[in-house]
Amino acid sequence: MATGDETAGGGDAPDETDRRARDAGTTGNSAATERTAGSATSATTAADGAPRLAGRTRRVTFDDGGRAHGDESRAHGGSFAYAEYGRADGTPVVFLHGTPGSRRLASLFGDAAAAAGVRLLAPERPGYGDSPPAPDRTVADGARLVAAVLDDAGVDSAPVVAFSGGAAYGLAAAGTVPDRVSSLHLVAGAVPPRLREATPVVQRVLGTLAVHTPRLAGALVGLQGAVAGSARPEAVVGQYVDGREPTDVPDRVAETVASDFQTAVGGAGRGTVTEFRHATTAWDLSLDAVETQTTLYHGDRDENVPLSGVRELADELPDATLDRLPDTDHLGSLTTAVPEIIAELGEDGRSETESER
Repeated sequence: MATGDETAGGGDAPDETDRRARDAGTTGNSAATERTAGSATSATTAADGAPRLAGRTRRVTFDDGGRAHGDESRAHGGSFAYAEYGRADGTPVVFLHGTPGSRRLASLFGDAAAAAGVRLLAPERPGYGDSPPAPDRTVADGARLVAAVLDDAGVDSAPVVAFSGGAAYGLAAAGTVPDRVSSLHLVAGAVPPRLREATPVVQRVLGTLAVHTPRLAGALVGLQGAVAGSARPEAVVGQYVDGREPTDVPDRVAETVASDFQTAVGGAGRGTVTEFRHATTAWDLSLDAVETQTTLYHGDRDENVPLSGVRELADELPDATLDRLPDTDHLGSLTTAVPEIIAELGEDGRSETESER
């Protein structure tokens, strides 16, 4: 297991591009053009009648080496649940939810996955939803989760799309089992604590409690869940938008985000406490080891994860490109970038299949 996120990555500064600059043919490190924030995925269905996956859930156990054993097996490594969206015969893509989060978030992109010919695999990390807690897990253990879901799905390797707090575990997978991660896409991704200039007050308080008094942190997270369960979706969405009203978020997006949050923090909120501890302490992975091609999609109005730290992360990764999303907040990055990523990966998968014929 690689350790020490204090190690600086090598190489030149990453490319930082913007959609408007690319459209004008002026990409480059200094590019700074505009792009409009998106919202929900389209409600398109597969036209050829291919089987669709509408949130089918599997529960998997895996051993200490990360090898999956399927629904009915028992092993010492751990267990988790994952959902599938899109097309059963599509190009596999792994989607990692945020912190807190659950497999439900990926349902936002089921239609986009079906239209693009993508099989979206959405694991739920331990302590969230239907996945039993594993309070001693570390950031680096994210690699075992990704390997196990790919094993269970019968897939050798796949692109990984990681949102927000899921970025840490996507980086762990790319750095630890690089043969399983063909490309890495970090959307509004969290950065190692040492690169973060500012942290929202609630995150800072919960992170400190998660390190020093995890039971109290769990009680507070559970209280958050109880309040969220009786509140309108806009009350949950408000923590992910900056500079716009929560009521401006489409109903389907707001309802899914609220359901995802309630699922994640329900009960004792053990997954949330574990991952707030990760967000506060040094990550047990080396950024130098992440040689997989990585693209970071990040809004310049994101107050949950400020862009400055993301620029530093991109600079330290060996092969990274930063796609800055102007006038876009944390949730806007998710709803803008992920459908586009899915469409591109679906097209790449079709091209690869055709070239093999």
